[in-house]
Amino acid sequence: SIIKGKGRPYRNPFFTIKVFPTALAHSRFGVAVGKKASATAVGRNKIKRMIFQAIGLVMGRWPVADYLVIVGAPLKINQKEINERFISQSFH
Repeated sequence: SIIKGKGRPYRNPFFTIKVFPTALAHSRFGVAVGKKASATAVGRNKIKRMIFQAIGLVMGRWPVADYLVIVGAPLKINQKEINERFISQSFH
């Protein structure tokens, strides 16, 4: 499974983005939200929706790869701040 593979992690205080090489011509995105981020499924789904909205802003800007966004701690920021984190993210 690709998740068990060695992806290159990029960390910030709110989430980790693991980047995996791909042979595809397009990027794929996944989001994993742990129970520590929100105890309820409703809360975790809200976080996933906010992350996927931010991903939509950067899809053409990031290099082609497979991305896994992992949220492990409580996300105490709003949609605007999430968008800014994704837009400013670099993979060097």
